[in-house]
Amino acid sequence: LDLARGYAGRSGPRRQGRTFVIAEAGVNHNGDTALAHRLIDAAADCGADAVKFQTFVPERVASPSAGKAEYQIAQTHATARGLEFLSTPFDEESAGVLASTGMRRLKIASGEITNWPFLTSVSKLGLPLVVSTGMSTLAEVADAVAVMHAAGCVDLTLLHCVSMYPAAAEDANLRAMATLAAFFSVPVGWSDHTIGAEVSFAAVAR
Repeated sequence: LDLARGYAGRSGPRRQGRTFVIAEAGVNHNGDTALAHRLIDAAADCGADAVKFQTFVPERVASPSAGKAEYQIAQTHATARGLEFLSTPFDEESAGVLASTGMRRLKIASGEITNWPFLTSVSKLGLPLVVSTGMSTLAEVADAVAVMHAAGCVDLTLLHCVSMYPAAAEDANLRAMATLAAFFSVPVGWSDHTIGAEVSFAAVAR
């Protein structure tokens, strides 16, 4: 679950204080389109604003026996349910494919925060970027922000993230959202790996 402040809803202008809720489907569809549709339905029924999957060239990041999801089909189903479709690319080719489908923004995983060539490439696509910061120092985030801005990114959101699966509530350190907002003057949010909804409620309250 990802939460970000200052987003527009499913339609209308961006406004301060609005929390944009992204339901994380990831690769939990196991390559089964019907299961991907059920995950989208669950996200829509819960009132999420968007549902996010992951996109990559399997040969580059996974075993050759891993299944490949039919993302364009999933995107069509998400739109029909009133959700924005998002995906996290893990290579430049996949980012380009996602951009070509008309995706409104890209979600960038925490592990790419020091991958400057990749951040430069996705920034040049001209889409808004939502970037998780798990495992990063503030200096690393600052370097990444500078790289993305230099490459043309003008719409950036940073998500505070604790890269543990699951993450303990006592490790959430939600005050880090305020630190990110103060240092970088961009919309911020929380990428939640905790069990239950309580920490997400607290993140929205902050």
